[in-house]
Amino acid sequence: MSDPRNETINEEEKTKLDSLLTKVSANSQSEEVSTEDMYSCLELVDRARAKMLHPKDRLLDERLDGRVDDMIDCGLVREMQEFHSSYNRHRLEQNLEADYTRGIFQSIGFKEFHRYLVMSPEEQQSKKGQKLFAEGLWLMKQVTKRYSRRQKKWIMQRFLSTPDRQVPPIYGLDATDVSQWEHLVRDRAFDIVEDCLE
Repeated sequence: MSDPRNETINEEEKTKLDSLLTKVSANSQSEEVSTEDMYSCLELVDRARAKMLHPKDRLLDERLDGRVDDMIDCGLVREMQEFHSSYNRHRLEQNLEADYTRGIFQSIGFKEFHRYLVMSPEEQQSKKGQKLFAEGLWLMKQVTKRYSRRQKKWIMQRFLSTPDRQVPPIYGLDATDVSQWEHLVRDRAFDIVEDCLE
């Protein structure tokens, strides 16, 4: 059985929720609101709130790949080459071993492009160098997607897995279709904020 907090409410439930909320707020000072109405209202509110902004996985993967391509186009490899060269100069002067387990080298990119980065500029232009660049790019995209999935899993476990945990409300806004951003994300986000402020 699926967790009801991970489901959206349908139109019929939304209408029922609107009706219940109207009834509850209109009668909040009286005894006319039944316990059943209150539980129904709370259940629907809980199901409606426990969501998060997310595109579909396939589209998210495409966006992440595009993001990596954009970073490469904006000079990521050049920055890594410059840093790598400076770091190795210092490392060799100090007679230190390369350590990819600490600091900046834990960033996505360095490990994936390591074999390419340690090549001379001439070797990087060779067929082998271009192959290692393509391999590093592919690896970086894979690691980026894995990291994104871990973040999503962490959010789901941290905020949505235990119903008795005290966490802020999570609202689901489908960001798959960017052309519908205003309607599907912005307007709904404004509605949520307005509801919270009331």
